[in-house]
Parts: sequence; C-alpha cells; structure tokens
Amino acid sequence: AQEAAKTVSTAFDAGINYYDTADIYGAGKSSTIFGQALKDAGIDRNKIYIQTKIGIILKNGQINGDGLTGLRYDFSREHLLSAVDIESQRLQTDHIDFLLLHRPDTLM
Repeated sequence: AQEAAKTVSTAFDAGINYYDTADIYGAGKSSTIFGQALKDAGIDRNKIYIQTKIGIILKNGQINGDGLTGLRYDFSREHLLSAVDIESQRLQTDHIDFLLLHRPDTLM
C-alpha cells in the first residue's frame, strides 16, 4: 500500500492526472489498491481524472464480494449500475469521470 501511494504521488507530481482502470483488473483488487493509494497520497480528487471500464464478468464472478455473475459480457442497465456503484466504492470516489464498456457489444 505504501509503495502504491508513493508511485501515485510521484506520477501526480510529474503531471500525470489521468488514470485508467477497470473493475476486472487484478480481479477488482487493482481499483481497491489504487483508490487507497490516492487517499494515502493525499491527492485532491478534483485534480485528477479517473476512467474505468465495466461490463465483463469473470468466469467465477467478480472478486471482493460484489457477487456479480452471469454471461461473459453484461451490458444490461442493472449490471452496469451495480458495477459502477461497486467500482466507485473500490476507488473511494463519489464520481467517475469517464466510463467505458470494456468490450464492444456486438449486438449494438
């Protein structure tokens, strides 16, 4: 956790203010660690941009107890709203600046 905070702080001090993540990176743990690193580094949330991606379901459901299961890709309204709420909690933020569907929906 300390190393992650130092890395995020160093990047921010170098002018990096745009961060990309996804709810499946590290089976959800990447967003949790990144959110804690931002908090530990004391970076003002209003000075950075966070992009995240949602819509892919891991084979055995997501990690961290979110319980989202189903088909490999789920772009339903219900899933997307749940995934955004969970990802926001992991990132310890009240808003996400850019939200992407993790893979194109071939039926759209």
